[in-house]
Amino acid sequence: MKKILMIIGGVVVVLLVCAGGFIYYQFQTSDQFVCESESGTITLLYDEDSINGYMANGISYDLEAQKAYAKQVGIEVYLKEFNEFFQANMNGTCHKK
Repeated sequence: MKKILMIIGGVVVVLLVCAGGFIYYQFQTSDQFVCESESGTITLLYDEDSINGYMANGISYDLEAQKAYAKQVGIEVYLKEFNEFFQANMNGTCHKK
């Protein structure tokens, strides 16, 4: 029984390390668009074609719907519109990182 628990624990640790590595890789290989306000912050990860992910604090974000819209209008137009929306509705600022 103890051996089985150790194997399960080892598998969980390996999965956590892999997930952490994937998240680190995403942040290192993607461009970032950071928006900050008193209400919260959001960092969009993107490349020339699409949004790859995001990290938000205090702000909700529908990744799948936004990815579809960004693909439809193009990433530069999306970022411009998101910036305008964020400034008007969140009283914040956005910048590329």
